[in-house]
Amino acid sequence: MQVIRSNRKTASLQVNRNAELIVRVPLLASDAEVQRILRLKHDWITQKIELMQARQAERAPNGKLEQLLYLGKSYRVDYIQDTRPYVSLQDHFIVSNLGTEQLRQFMPQWYQMYGIRYMQARIVELSKLHGFPTPRVKITKAVSKWGSCSTAGRVCFSWRLLMAAPEIIDYVIIHELSHLIHQDHSPAFWAHVQSIVPDYKKHYKWLKEHGHLLNL
Repeated sequence: MQVIRSNRKTASLQVNRNAELIVRVPLLASDAEVQRILRLKHDWITQKIELMQARQAERAPNGKLEQLLYLGKSYRVDYIQDTRPYVSLQDHFIVSNLGTEQLRQFMPQWYQMYGIRYMQARIVELSKLHGFPTPRVKITKAVSKWGSCSTAGRVCFSWRLLMAAPEIIDYVIIHELSHLIHQDHSPAFWAHVQSIVPDYKKHYKWLKEHGHLLNL
């Protein structure tokens, strides 16, 4: 377990891909307060650690990636030898002439290349449906944000978002499109989001609790 104290107002818990618990607390939080939080969240912590341990167990003994996520679905990965390196998605992923570490390095680029078409189509559809101007779209290698909206009217999304289920992606799209109207997180902004995605809090919570699973 790792405890990180910083200038924050609230505590948060995260179980990373190695099934390690990370506790972030305010700078002046006592050890007793940390222990109180751990007791309060014991069941949640146990559930998340077991989930990550199960994901670790799914990996092959040689460390190869056995599964990859795309649009909320888990696809089997088959490694083959061919005349050139490539990654192809059919009813499963076909990976040619790439080792595991090479695949980890390449996949963000794959999600960027193939995800942009999906994101552009969804943004055009949702913009027309809900009366937003249709912005320019970019898929980035961002790791700390799911999306962003510039004052110039361009929306950007992390490649990791392409691993999420379509309803999660739609929520993030609506979130960023709403910034074209409200360039803040004011009550008016959240009211606008909720008018389009009534259960947005469920998706927001899912990303906060499970977003770290959307990774390689």
